[in-house]
Amino acid sequence: MLHDRDIEREVWPTEDYYLARSHVEVSLPENDLFAGVRPEPPAALVPGAGT
Repeated sequence: MLHDRDIEREVWPTEDYYLARSHVEVSLPENDLFAGVRPEPPAALVPGAGT
């Protein structure tokens, strides 16, 4: 059965994802999508660093 994407968005407006496996430590509840995967930027890229 085919359906119109506009109807789909109206009745199911969000996409849901579930963590199946993690290669980084997590603390529950998770409230930050990028927790544990943000490296510190190199000092050369931080404004005012190294001056």
